[in-house]
Amino acid sequence: MKPKLLKILQHTVGANEYGLGSQHRNHYVAGGDDVSHCRELVSAGLMREHPASEITGGSPWFAVTAAGQIAIAQHSPKQTRPDNALWSADGEAFDYKNFSELAINEELRAGDIVYYGTRKDLDPAKWIDIDCVLESLRDGAYDAIGEADDDYPNPSKEAQEELHVLLGEWARKHCQCTLYKVAQINEYIVTAEDLEESQQ
Repeated sequence: MKPKLLKILQHTVGANEYGLGSQHRNHYVAGGDDVSHCRELVSAGLMREHPASEITGGSPWFAVTAAGQIAIAQHSPKQTRPDNALWSADGEAFDYKNFSELAINEELRAGDIVYYGTRKDLDPAKWIDIDCVLESLRDGAYDAIGEADDDYPNPSKEAQEELHVLLGEWARKHCQCTLYKVAQINEYIVTAEDLEESQQ
């Protein structure tokens, strides 16, 4: 099936790109090129066309047939669960290291929406501010003699980069951070197959 036609079928019933979702509706008011796309689906028996009306703004509307529902299930790509992801029931707290832990502890049901993301460990070396270090040296000189040379300290750019590397290595060794961020967060719709596999 053409990707464009599959997308129209999915959109009409409120399904996502994997053909999953609550599918709480079954209507699509088409306009432009989509009218011809929908009529192609009508010819294939996958949609029904309904006449335009004032409510639809003068455009025809279409509904997915039972055969269209089957086509959505057959042609939609299979949703996959990623490895090494963190999982969350609410998209806020990513407390689970795998889907099975999430499914069992949260008592998930087919159709529930959960979330997964990639763990990004924090690097303390990125928080080092060389300007603060230099400012501390300048303040120390002022405290020692009551005045300070405006140009002190004035290490070269290469020397500052060297200091940043040294402090970064020290921070990674002695100030490891156990906190982390979660990036690339995605929705995941739980299926009956997911739940069966989580019990194995």
